[in-house]
Amino acid sequence: MAKKNKRVAHEAVSAPAAQATFPLWRRRFFPAVFFLLLSLIYFYEFPLSDQIIYGTDVGTDYHEGANLSVWEKIQTVSQPMWNPKMGGFPQSEEIRPQYFPTYPIYFFTVFQRYIGWRYILTMFFAGLGMYTYLRQVNIGHRAALWAGVAFMSAPTFLAFPMAGQYAKMGVIAVFPWMCLFLERGMERGRLIHLAGLGGMIGLGVYSHPPIMFYALLGLGVYFLFKAYQIYREKADVKRLAQRSGFFVFSVVLGLALGAEGAFPLFFYTRTESKRATGEEAGGKTAEQQLAYAQSWSLHPEEVASLVVPEFGGYDAPLEGRSNYWGRNPFKINSEYFGVLAVLLALMVLPEFRRRPQVAMWAGIFALALSYMLGQHTPIHWLAYHLLPGAKVQRTIAMGSFVFAFAGCVLAGLGLHRVLEADEEERAILRRRLLIVGGALTGFALLLALFPKAMTGGWIAALYSDITPKQQQILAASYNWIAKGGLYVALVAGAGTVLLYLRLQQKIAATALIAGLCLLTLFDTWRVDKVYLHYIDPDHYTDIREENPRAVEFLKGDPEHFRIFPLPSFKILDQPGYHLYGVPIITGFHDLTIGRYDRILQELEPVVQMLSAKYLQGAEVPYGDKELLAAIQPLLNLLNGKYLAVPKPLELALADYPLRFESERFRLYENTQVLPWFYLAPEAEIVKDGEQALERLRSGQVDPQRVVLLEEEPSLVLDGAGDPSRDRIEQLTYDLPAGLIRLRTHSDGPRILVVSENYHTNWSIFVDGEQAQMLRANYVWKAVAVPAGEHEIEFRYFSSTLAWSRAATFLSLLFVLGIVGRELRRRSVATAA
Repeated sequence: MAKKNKRVAHEAVSAPAAQATFPLWRRRFFPAVFFLLLSLIYFYEFPLSDQIIYGTDVGTDYHEGANLSVWEKIQTVSQPMWNPKMGGFPQSEEIRPQYFPTYPIYFFTVFQRYIGWRYILTMFFAGLGMYTYLRQVNIGHRAALWAGVAFMSAPTFLAFPMAGQYAKMGVIAVFPWMCLFLERGMERGRLIHLAGLGGMIGLGVYSHPPIMFYALLGLGVYFLFKAYQIYREKADVKRLAQRSGFFVFSVVLGLALGAEGAFPLFFYTRTESKRATGEEAGGKTAEQQLAYAQSWSLHPEEVASLVVPEFGGYDAPLEGRSNYWGRNPFKINSEYFGVLAVLLALMVLPEFRRRPQVAMWAGIFALALSYMLGQHTPIHWLAYHLLPGAKVQRTIAMGSFVFAFAGCVLAGLGLHRVLEADEEERAILRRRLLIVGGALTGFALLLALFPKAMTGGWIAALYSDITPKQQQILAASYNWIAKGGLYVALVAGAGTVLLYLRLQQKIAATALIAGLCLLTLFDTWRVDKVYLHYIDPDHYTDIREENPRAVEFLKGDPEHFRIFPLPSFKILDQPGYHLYGVPIITGFHDLTIGRYDRILQELEPVVQMLSAKYLQGAEVPYGDKELLAAIQPLLNLLNGKYLAVPKPLELALADYPLRFESERFRLYENTQVLPWFYLAPEAEIVKDGEQALERLRSGQVDPQRVVLLEEEPSLVLDGAGDPSRDRIEQLTYDLPAGLIRLRTHSDGPRILVVSENYHTNWSIFVDGEQAQMLRANYVWKAVAVPAGEHEIEFRYFSSTLAWSRAATFLSLLFVLGIVGRELRRRSVATAA
């Protein structure tokens, strides 16, 4: 009896000891640590150095925030109302990247270093999200671990750093978590999962609202499938109604949380931005808008590139290499998500009839890919006409992450089948593996051996309108394509061998996963590394300190004005050529007001010819005098007081005398420029905006003397008084706060014109009484002012911002209430 008790006691003590000897990869914390380490290794040059990760959209301000205190950085969370860039645009309606949870990192470093840490955390979050989602749908931890590696390393995701599109990556990383909470909510219907899904949607909105559109489409299809599954399998109408309400309320909650980052942008984009349709906004016709919405879509070549990324090619700007022979203007990304993911997804595809998860994700993959193909399928056309928000989207290929995620999920399902199959199932899977693996390896080998013949056959069948330039690029890329085909053949072949050995029970599951992870990282890294570039900011002067003499001269001018950089505004983005804080006429911004963008289109032919002449050494049929004369009236209208010309370029024009010369710039003055504020004694009503623009462009009217309006002013302009006696005094000019205060004096009624873009969020008050705001000279805002002395106040207020901010605050309180309730419930359960 004593021996028996001793044995029982020994077993009781040994149980925890046995548990403690579980392999490391079976520990609960292992996936999170693994994905974090992998993320740090991927960006290994960043964490322990002072380097930053180069990205074009992040800009060339490599020292942003270096001279700001923590408190000053905290103040950047507050959104300015109006931005003076390019005639001015409503910054209040812009995306709110400072609301994203990683933003506080910026308080303790420079902005570019913050972006680097955000890349690392984003990659980690993506891998862990995929793993957690697959575990939720009963995929084994090994298969889920590999699928996490496949998704987080996919070029579909990790080709964005070169473009500096960290915000898009944020949505892609959050998408698996959205799917996780949707799955849990549809299965369990608990409030905490409703809050989780809403919270993830809100996070995505504050990262990048346009790409969130595609995430919501993917979630919508996911929900419809789950709803159909509930109805078909359980015929439970009450449960279906509850879950439908759960999903709708979660989306509403998420959009409410992200309201401040979504709705101001959405409504502005539809009405007054350059993306808006209709002449009223200076935007596009319906036909132009459809073409715009289908721009930067995928094309058939990109579909083949899902197997071999080099097939359609991609550009490597920093290597000075272009191998993209497709139909878009250029390509600095890849939709590739790994040939092993394609292999495993195709292996499990035949089971779609008896495995609902396979059917759902295969359907999402097919729909998403069809949508991204734009004009090549009817799916996008239908969505464009039926779905709210589709008409203001562009660069639709950015939604490719939806089918990449679907492909990786299918691959995870396939790998799970390989690991868990019984003998009979393994025999079936071996046959599929040989067919699919052989086909993929064979295709890649044929491309490696015969790149010219393979691409030539493709062109004959699907791309007969290829341009001579693209044919030249293709011809120069044959060796590169062949090399890529060989890489894919090796990875696909090696992966096929490993999977086959496992299906014959000749290698352990852990060895298979380790091998597949290494192959996957090798496969994706060759593409990812092209778009990962580090620079040392210490090698670059702070842009605030570049060209100090030229900037001091320009800022010393007491008047408001803009400069016109020649030959192109892009020269001001080059190291050593920044003119920090000086407003310029030209440039690029997604939120440029439509009518201002329309004027820039009138300047573009001249800018292109000057760029061709001075940057490319091409011959143009006109001299500098003729080119500038063609746009002189518009330069005057847009307050282009100085031409900023980089050395060694030099102008010798009587209309533009040299006013200042520094080490890098010559500044020429436009002596005919219009003032920023002016009082026009006469007005002409031209209700058609394009006619008004044509009159201004041609110089048929002096806009300072005769202002062009599109509606009758509230006062009759009788021409009384001497215009030379008119005076305007600036009292307040605070554009970030949305406030302009002026004092005017005139002997007769006048039209006061302010050279800032007209926008409906502005209101005007004359001596404290609200007055009619007029659109003057096609783009500017104006008000009729009676004779005498008056105080004029321009106030900016966005009603959309006001109600969306209230919605965000209230929904945040609601979510915090749900989370607090859940924490209390768990506390009570633990105590019990």
